[in-house]
Amino acid sequence: MAEFTDPDALPPLGFISIDLDIHRPPGDPYNEKTWPFPLIREMAEGSKVSQVVSSDQYDSAFIDRFVDAGLRLAARGCVGIITSCGFLAMAQAE
Repeated sequence: MAEFTDPDALPPLGFISIDLDIHRPPGDPYNEKTWPFPLIREMAEGSKVSQVVSSDQYDSAFIDRFVDAGLRLAARGCVGIITSCGFLAMAQAE
């Protein structure tokens, strides 16, 4: 990986999380120490594990919470937006 003289001068990566309080050690995408550039986090307000880990289709209100979080990240200057929840792949087409 290339070294940067001033990582804070780089544009930030955005991370959308669900409403979950777990330990996020370095190496986890939610931990800002994982990245050599700034990380901005936004929560998809009201999104619970029980809603994400489901065989049911996600309803539009649930997806809208992630869209809203993504728009907030974009407004804050994020050049990319990620999450670490593979279950959300079911909503990718949305």
